[in-house]
Amino acid sequence: LTDGAREPAPARSARVEACVKRAWYIGPVVGTAFEAMRPAVKRLVDAPRQADLVDEIRPATERAAAAEELYFVAEGYAGWLELLKMYWGRADGAGNAENHWHYRLARRAMPEDEATWDQYVVMLNPYLNRLPLPFDARWNTELLRRPPGEVPRFKPRPPHGANYCLVGPGRRGPVYAPITPKLNGLMIKLKAPRRLDELVAMREMSAEDVARAIADEVVLCHHKPFHALPERSFNLLEELMEHADQVEQRLEPPGPWDEEDQAEAYAAFCARSSLYHDVSVALVEAVGVADDARVAELGFGTGVTSRVILERLGALGRLVAADPAPRLVEGIYGRIEDGRARFVLGASRALAQVALFEGGFDRLVSNAALWLARDIADELRAARRVLAPGGRFGFSIPAEYLGDPQHLLTEEALTVSAAIERARAATGVRPPGPDDAGKFGQDAALGSVDAMTAALTAAGFTDIQVQRYTRPWPASEYLDWVALPVVIGGMCASADKARAGELMAAIRDEVDGDTPLETAWLLLTATAAS
Repeated sequence: LTDGAREPAPARSARVEACVKRAWYIGPVVGTAFEAMRPAVKRLVDAPRQADLVDEIRPATERAAAAEELYFVAEGYAGWLELLKMYWGRADGAGNAENHWHYRLARRAMPEDEATWDQYVVMLNPYLNRLPLPFDARWNTELLRRPPGEVPRFKPRPPHGANYCLVGPGRRGPVYAPITPKLNGLMIKLKAPRRLDELVAMREMSAEDVARAIADEVVLCHHKPFHALPERSFNLLEELMEHADQVEQRLEPPGPWDEEDQAEAYAAFCARSSLYHDVSVALVEAVGVADDARVAELGFGTGVTSRVILERLGALGRLVAADPAPRLVEGIYGRIEDGRARFVLGASRALAQVALFEGGFDRLVSNAALWLARDIADELRAARRVLAPGGRFGFSIPAEYLGDPQHLLTEEALTVSAAIERARAATGVRPPGPDDAGKFGQDAALGSVDAMTAALTAAGFTDIQVQRYTRPWPASEYLDWVALPVVIGGMCASADKARAGELMAAIRDEVDGDTPLETAWLLLTATAAS
């Protein structure tokens, strides 16, 4: 209709309700404001739709107040919403919390077992700002407690004195908390972080109050942070330096997995093949993951092993996974949406920094990744710092990398090897030689189980166990794996890498895809020494 006055009342009413629901999606402050100021919303829906409801409500409120449809102070409230939005983060309600490491480490809820409260510390949310509140804080609190559909007409009470609120981006959306006397008392008690049991034991602060503050993300609850441990320094810089040999080494090089062609090819292979899933299942079984365990994962890739771990974890379990490739970190949140999991950029050092605040993990899992480190011994030393004493480390590695090539010596495997050599001869693409930079297999921890065991022992691990896992696969699946850019590129001399695609095409022509083969992996588990 070109004439809005002729629009059927049910249609206009439906548009008003849709606008109010959209406001509730942003957050309870905007939702209650829109529901309480329906005369303004009725004028808002008659105007052209814009991207941001908070920006739209002010002129609509001014028109409604001029027509005496609203209490005049609503204009001020609508203007205050615009100021509030500046401190809220994104106005769509999603916030930007995943960029903040404190949210990644904080618990989602109050620990249920009171006997463990001495292992937790509570701190004020460092991402919230103190903002003046031009209306009575208690009235605002009462308004926010009303569920959708039960919000009264907007008529705020003026404050008797200076009122404030805490506002900022949260993990699940905008955080907004009027500073009432009870919240003010909590803030005074938390001028410095306190142990959870000590906070609950203080006067005028019940466990229910603290639990609500944690749930609302007004405060954050961390497990065994560095400042709760008396044997540790209060100096954060000293702590960080103690747990990293060199500052510049904390940022791990991303490697070829951050290149678009490798990342896409690897994701496609994992979608077609169950290889890494099957190895993950065997590895997680070998290392043993309890349903309430705190698990760290090194090199999560496309999340294949992460999913296996999460399937084993219960509601109280937790996973923190790291990968040095920014492209993989950016993509993982689109693949795995689970409140028990957090994903960070880096390798073992990044996990060790998390463990500094977590108090050490129960398990560390690394599937098909550890041997790719620049310095395996150095990576193992950092891995030891990830685990609490007695924690268990488990990783997988192709058996041939530790001197166990039996599966490559079967008649079928030798037939495929001969076909690959014919493809080399036909294309003239040479294998990497001694002078090729980055040639794999030169690390001292590779070559034999004894060499890897010695590296683990030197890094502070004991009770080292080795299991052999074998899995049949047809040559066609093996060739899909060989076709990964990082694999086929590694099969070529530096001068011939540009011809890797030509070699791969020749290999496919020479190899019978139905040839039965076997892949073998060694699963190593070790305990972090006290």
